[in-house]
Amino acid sequence: MSAQILVAAVAVIVSVGAFGSTRRRDVVVRRAELLRAYTNDFYADAAMSALFLDLEYGRTSYELVRKTSHETSLVRLLDLLNSVGHSARVGIIRRRDLLDTTLGYACVVAWGVPARG
Repeated sequence: MSAQILVAAVAVIVSVGAFGSTRRRDVVVRRAELLRAYTNDFYADAAMSALFLDLEYGRTSYELVRKTSHETSLVRLLDLLNSVGHSARVGIIRRRDLLDTTLGYACVVAWGVPARG
């Protein structure tokens, strides 16, 4: 009977370990999917990504874009960066995963913070 208990205990330990490993992998995959979705949103709106480049290279400014036809792109850009920032702040995505991406660069520029993991 004690051999059966030992086998059952080992089976439970292996099952818990397998569950934990699978759960960690699922979290990593979901983080990657969310980062990909944010990146796709960034590139899906050509006007928004072009506006970011114009802002980055000093060809325009937030003040010049306000109250123009490009203001919608500015609002979309800020909303996207806010969503990414919120996801990073609450731990849904990790900053170190974000920083290696183009969108991560956009966040660093927009937030005006050093690129640290």
